[in-house]
Amino acid sequence: DSGSYGETNGGDIADGTSPSPVPTAILLSSFSAMPQGEGILLTWETAAELQNLGFNIYRGESFDGPWTKLNATLIPAQNPGATFGAKYEWLDTGVTPEVTYSYRLEDVDLHGASTFHGPVSAMATGVTSVVVMSFGAHGVAPAVLLLTVAVAGALVVQRWQRNGAARKQGADKHC
Repeated sequence: DSGSYGETNGGDIADGTSPSPVPTAILLSSFSAMPQGEGILLTWETAAELQNLGFNIYRGESFDGPWTKLNATLIPAQNPGATFGAKYEWLDTGVTPEVTYSYRLEDVDLHGASTFHGPVSAMATGVTSVVVMSFGAHGVAPAVLLLTVAVAGALVVQRWQRNGAARKQGADKHC
């Protein structure tokens, strides 16, 4: 029956036929968002990219939007026309710490048809730690390193001596 419709699976028609063109011809294997440093890293993987031109990424402050397109130009397909897929990454650095963002991925085919995937969400966390691997005093005795770390509005000051012992100078002083 030419009027029956199949379910969509990542943009592919899983079964059945449709009187309109297939929305796009990619098979999306995964799409995720996770905090990374001072941004949110979006990753996605395709299993096939038949007639795929590329992708757009949209961000909203809720699962319902409103949505803002993040990329100025289309993110090009790595393997257009291929029966195999590719892995993609996009780092969203325009985020505010402690705010949860939602993202949608749009794939666009060679004919201009598009399909949206998601949403997925993640909370921006900002920089959470600093590690000093080594410190040289260059002849200054006693060697002292003053390390100030501001995390989530709290100021922690530690004094480190050459022997590696730490003495807390002040803690939890709000900035």
